[in-house]
Amino acid sequence: RCVRRLLTSCNRKIKESLMTEFCKECEGWGVITVDAPRPRNFNRDIGYISSKMIKCPECGGTGEKEKEE
Repeated sequence: RCVRRLLTSCNRKIKESLMTEFCKECEGWGVITVDAPRPRNFNRDIGYISSKMIKCPECGGTGEKEKEE
């Protein structure tokens, strides 16, 4: 029984990997870097551009997308 379950699980993973590909937007990492403007302080009208990591909107953070035919 355990061997059958293991084989079924492995077969499912193989099928899923054949049906998906790496996300081109995040290169399979699931996150992307975006610019985040920040103020220097409240008394100054200048600031700086920082960066932050966000979940990839193309793949939803999984790093994979379904293959397009």
